[in-house]
Amino acid sequence: MSNVYEKAIREAKEELRLANEAAEKLDRKRAKLRQAIAVLQSLAGENTLDHPLKNRSITEATLEIIQAADGKLSTSEILEGLHVSGYTANARTVATTLSRFVRTKQLKKDSDGYRWRGNVAIEPDMA
Repeated sequence: MSNVYEKAIREAKEELRLANEAAEKLDRKRAKLRQAIAVLQSLAGENTLDHPLKNRSITEATLEIIQAADGKLSTSEILEGLHVSGYTANARTVATTLSRFVRTKQLKKDSDGYRWRGNVAIEPDMA
């Protein structure tokens, strides 16, 4: 392969990496804002049907809560986030959902909690 193509490939991969980082940052910001709105609506006594997560499945809401977190969350913290957002869930349901996310590599599980893996898996074969 010529040096011109190799250089173009390196530059495109770097640009893709930067775009993925920017997308991840924006996704996290959007998730945090939706969480803030949900909490503020709850504190204001507004109808929980208006929560920004309410039209989402419990699976989507769970991922959104973790995505909005700055660090790791325990199962009980995620469960509390779901309750604040107007969901009724039990620990078993949340644990099953989290296990599925770990298996599909959307979340990483450590001894002290779960964290969102971000958009690093968007282009896994392009690195």
